[in-house]
Amino acid sequence: MYPLTFVVRFLISSKSIIILVKVFISSKTLRFVSKCNTNNADKQLLTVFSCKNKWVTNLAVELYKAIIVGAPSVGKSSLVRRYKTNEFREEHTATIAADLSAITFDFPEGKVVLTIVDVGGQETFAALRNRFYEGAHHLILVYDMTNKDTFNRITPLYEALTEKICIQRGQFLGGSLVANKVDLRGEAVISEDDGRLLANLLHLQYFETSARTGESVSEMFMFAAAESRRLRHST
Repeated sequence: MYPLTFVVRFLISSKSIIILVKVFISSKTLRFVSKCNTNNADKQLLTVFSCKNKWVTNLAVELYKAIIVGAPSVGKSSLVRRYKTNEFREEHTATIAADLSAITFDFPEGKVVLTIVDVGGQETFAALRNRFYEGAHHLILVYDMTNKDTFNRITPLYEALTEKICIQRGQFLGGSLVANKVDLRGEAVISEDDGRLLANLLHLQYFETSARTGESVSEMFMFAAAESRRLRHST
């Protein structure tokens, strides 16, 4: 059995994701480039050859894209960082346009690579961000439970994004409503009941998270990957 590890790098064009996959086999590196149209998540079969062009193994990878959005300073980037590095930083740096991260999940049915597009909340970059919305499979809307204004922005943001995201006719776009900063529940101005009510109205899964402590962060991203896959295979 050959030891395999992956480094996946995503480059965005207007309608597709270019994936550069490095496969390390016995200290020898082979490179493959695969192109995935993000309007569908057709399973990409990455065939790995040895240096003598003999079969080593077949690796089935399903590719999905999730958009994480919300008002500035609600903790979107901190949630992504907590999941990827298990770290939390007190200082805040505004995201310019969007940051991309690749997260791999191993499900019983196969491997899923979820691209997380962390969209900046600053209005200055609104036009530049639009290119990242097309073809998304999951929408993660984040608000700060200690800030009512960030909660009030969720519904208009949801309505605007569902118009911008290209969805095939009859295809349902999965999504999550995330009440962040649950570690500050004592300072919360938005109750859990209000959060769940809005999630139900928008047909979103509800999560209460903390980038500081890591509470429910893994569950939130795991759901995004699993729900994207479920909806893809239910159509």
